[in-house]
Amino acid sequence: MNQEINSQINKSTQNPKNIWMVIVAIIITAIVVGSGVYWWQKSVVESERDENAQIILGLQQQIANLQNQIKQLQQTTTTPPSDQTANWQSYRNINMGYSYKCPIGWTLAMSKNYGGQVELSQCNKIYSESLAFDDGVTVSFGFVPKNVAEGYEWMGQKWSDTLLNSIKNEANAQPYSNALFNGWLSMKTQKHTLRLIGRYQVNNGYYEVSAEAAGDTKTDQEFKEIVDDIISTFQIIK
Repeated sequence: MNQEINSQINKSTQNPKNIWMVIVAIIITAIVVGSGVYWWQKSVVESERDENAQIILGLQQQIANLQNQIKQLQQTTTTPPSDQTANWQSYRNINMGYSYKCPIGWTLAMSKNYGGQVELSQCNKIYSESLAFDDGVTVSFGFVPKNVAEGYEWMGQKWSDTLLNSIKNEANAQPYSNALFNGWLSMKTQKHTLRLIGRYQVNNGYYEVSAEAAGDTKTDQEFKEIVDDIISTFQIIK
């Protein structure tokens, strides 16, 4: 019986048709497996390529940012901002404890206020070349002691309040401030007239700046820029 079964198996395996079926099955299996491996490897390569591309892009951006920072540092180091007031004439008042700069070609003068009790340093420019203040700028600095500010009156009012209110109460007045001074600014565009008063409070009084500008030589804004430049040079002498 066993001999008959083995004989039939040998006959079936020796059948050429069966052999070709086995070969075809092996080939199909190899193709399927090979294709799967190929597409898997391709997807892995593409994923790694995309990931590397993102890394390269990020590094390029970092390099560009660093280059820009280096360029900015080089510009800051090699081209420091110029000081337009470097060549201006300087005024120092040791007794009153302050200094400032006045543009070249302008006049430095002295005057008094608060009934002659406060000495003022004036920096002025008359564009019309006339003694009358009809086209020019005047900026005045002084120190007002506390007892003078509180004690000197005019027509029953403190003179310090009168000065401040004369500008503060104008219809077109606006607050004024810079690094030190706070006060009020008035500009009348019709006549190109500017008025300003500001104060810097200290324990025994305050430093006061006042300014006037009038005329058609400059606009209100141009007058204000000139006054701001002069006020910005003010320093307290320690």
